[in-house]
Amino acid sequence: MNEREEFLRQIIEHPDEDGPRLLYAGWLDEIGDPRGEFICVQCEFAKSSRFEERYYDLRDRADELLEQFGQTWVGGYKPYLRAEFHRGFVHRAEIAGSDLLNATNLLRTEPVNHLVLTRDEHGRANPACAALEYVRSLELDYLKIPAEQWVALLESPWLRNLHALILPWGMSEYTADIGHALGRCASAPKLRSVEIGGPMFVPDADEYLAAFCSGEGFPKLEHLSIGGYYNFGQRLTGLEQLKVPSLTSLRIGGDLSREACEQLAKLPISQLKQLRLFSSHRSAEGLQILADRGAFDALELLDLFEVTLDDGGLEAIFRDQQLAHCTTLTICPVDESVGSKLVQTLSSGRSLPALKALSLVDMSITESDVEALAQSPLRESLRFLRMPTLNFPASAMLALRGLVFPNLLCLDLTSSEGESSRPDSNGLADLLTSAAFPKLRELRLGGYTELASLLDAMAHRSQFPELRRMSFFDTGRSDQSIRALLNSKRLPKLRLSLEIVRRERLDLRKEFGTRVTFPIWQGYTLDS
Repeated sequence: MNEREEFLRQIIEHPDEDGPRLLYAGWLDEIGDPRGEFICVQCEFAKSSRFEERYYDLRDRADELLEQFGQTWVGGYKPYLRAEFHRGFVHRAEIAGSDLLNATNLLRTEPVNHLVLTRDEHGRANPACAALEYVRSLELDYLKIPAEQWVALLESPWLRNLHALILPWGMSEYTADIGHALGRCASAPKLRSVEIGGPMFVPDADEYLAAFCSGEGFPKLEHLSIGGYYNFGQRLTGLEQLKVPSLTSLRIGGDLSREACEQLAKLPISQLKQLRLFSSHRSAEGLQILADRGAFDALELLDLFEVTLDDGGLEAIFRDQQLAHCTTLTICPVDESVGSKLVQTLSSGRSLPALKALSLVDMSITESDVEALAQSPLRESLRFLRMPTLNFPASAMLALRGLVFPNLLCLDLTSSEGESSRPDSNGLADLLTSAAFPKLRELRLGGYTELASLLDAMAHRSQFPELRRMSFFDTGRSDQSIRALLNSKRLPKLRLSLEIVRRERLDLRKEFGTRVTFPIWQGYTLDS
C-alpha cells in the first residue's frame, strides 16, 4: 500500500473526522495538487453557517476549484455517476440499482456518505451485494421491486452500517412484512435518520406503519419523516409504540386529524429542534395539541408548507415565547390572504427574537405590512430572506426598497410559479438596484418574463458590491443582458448560475470562464 492509499484508508475508516482529511490535504499541497486546498476549504465550509459571511467566501472558492478540476476528480468513475462533493470527497453518488456492483470500487475508495439507488429498466437491487457494507446513508429513489424483494433488501446483513435510510416516495405496496423488516433491520441500533413515506403514503398502509413502530426501537434515531404531500386522513397508527428517545427532528406529511396529533404527541416532541409539517389542511386544532405538549418550545427550525393557518393556528404557534430559540422559519399557507396577519405578527419581534432566516411563500404582502416590517427588529437580525414577489403590488415593492436590511446575506425571490411569474417589473428592478441590501452575497431570481430588463437594470444601477452569486432560469432571450451583467464594474465579484441550460450558453464559458456555471448540466455539484 503506497502513501496515498494509506491516507485514503484512514479517511474511509474515520469518515466523520476532519483530521485524516486535513493530513491528506497537507500531503497534496506539498506535491502541488490543488485537491489539497479544495479539501481544506470544504472542511471549513462544512463547519460554517449560512448566517456567516465566510460561508459564502468558502463556498465560492470551493466552487471555483470544483469548476476547474472537478471533471478530473470524478473522471475515474463511470459516466452514469452523478456525484456531489462534501469535505473534499465524493459525498453523494446517484446510480441505477442494477449498476450497484459496478460502483463497488467507488464505495471502497471514496468516503461516500450517501448513495442513491434509482430505478432503471430492470428495477433491480441486489440485497446480497457486498458493496452495501460501505454505505452509511441509503436512498431508494422510486425503486420498483416486489414486497418480497423489499423485505430481503431491508433484512440484508450488508446494511448493518447504515446511519440513514430513505424509502421511496411511491412504493407499489406497503405491507406489514416490509414494516417489520424495517423496524428490525440490522442497522436499527445505529440509524440516526429514517424517512418512510412520500406522496403515495396512504391511510390503508396502517399495518405497515404499525409494524414499523412495533420493533425494539431506534435508540440513536434523531430524524424521522412519515407521510407525504397528498395524504388525507392520516392516522399515524401505532406511533405510541415507537421508541425514539433521541429524536430531535420530525417531518410529518399529510392531513393531520386530531387523532393523528394525539398519536404524534406521544413521541418526545418537547425535545425537537426541527419540525416540518407538509400539506395539513386541518391543522389549527392539531397545532394547538402540539403546542400544549411543548413541540415548539426548543425548536430552531419550523417549516409549515401548505398548512392551514387561521387565527387559532397562528395563536398556537406564536404564543408567548415558545419560539424563542427558532432561527429558521418557513411558512407557505393554504390561504395566501393570511400574509398580512402573519407579517404583522412577525413584525412585533416578540415571538422570534433569534430569527435569522425567514421564508414567506405564496402569500400576499401589502404596503402597510412592509411599513410594519420597517419598525421590526427583524430588519437587523435577518441573514436570509425568501419572499417570492408574485403577489407583491408595486406599492409594497416601493416601500420595501426604502428599507435597509444591513446584515442580509441571501435574498431569494424565486417564485413557485417558475417562468410564469409576472410581478411588477419596474418595481422589482427598483428593488434590485436599491441600497436595501448592502451586504448581499447571493441573489436567487428564478424565472421572470421580464428577465432581460431586470439584468440590464442591475448591470447599470446595482448597489450590491459584495454580490458573489446570482441564479435564475435562463429564458433564452437575455444574451446581451447576461454579458452586460458580467462586464459591469458595479458587480466585479459576480458569478452566474444558469438553472436552465442552453447549448448556445456554452459560449459564455469561453468568454467568462468559471464565472458562469451550469449546476444541472455539469454532472457533479457542490453541495450548498
